Amino acid sequence: MADPNQSPVDLQSILATLAQFSQPQQTMVGHVSNQAVSDSNARIYSDNQNALEANTTCPVQHSARKPQASSTTAARPMIDPASITTWQEALRCVTKISAQNEQFALSIKKMIEEQKRAEIKWYSERQALKKAHITRAESMARARSILQSLNTGLGVANSSSSDIDHEAELAEFNKKIYTAQISLENSMESELKSLGVPFFGTNRNLIVPDGQDISKERLPGDHPRWSQLVSETELMTLRRKMIGHLEDLYRE
Repeated sequence: MADPNQSPVDLQSILATLAQFSQPQQTMVGHVSNQAVSDSNARIYSDNQNALEANTTCPVQHSARKPQASSTTAARPMIDPASITTWQEALRCVTKISAQNEQFALSIKKMIEEQKRAEIKWYSERQALKKAHITRAESMARARSILQSLNTGLGVANSSSSDIDHEAELAEFNKKIYTAQISLENSMESELKSLGVPFFGTNRNLIVPDGQDISKERLPGDHPRWSQLVSETELMTLRRKMIGHLEDLYRE
């Protein structure tokens, strides 16, 4: 039978022995638990990191591949030439037409050459007619002088009647040239209108007869600034100015 006085000692010894076995087990469990938590946190961190990288990389790649806006949408839309009555907008319009239509310059040059040939032809013909008048007058003067010296009594038309005939003939020729010039101008205006050059084919609603007070005329409140009312004389002046501008650009 054991001594009662040693029970406390034995109990302490047993507790100490149990403590030795239980401590490593608790330590291992704690290590495993901490490792699991660490692994879990590592996975969470890795997943979050991947997600962060995905969120920061895709937009950059997407923006790099983003197509640029097309020139069609960025460019200013073409204005109807028939609605243009201001000089600055007309210049911009002609510049655009020239850039978009490679045949534009060729057509303008052809018209300039045709007009030049016609003007040279008309001038030459008029000068030839005037020269013929001078030659005719000189011939008649010589004939009159010869007849007077011979005292034949034959009459020769005097110089005043000849001058009147020459003036009438020259006036008739000038009328013929004017008609040809008007025909050429109408043809050129039609060609310029088809090419889209402003002031040729202008909307009739924008043209006011000469003598009418433009300030009293009213256009819709939303009409564009390049569509101002013009008189017929002002429009003719703008046409001539545009033709001069085109000649300066495309004359050889």
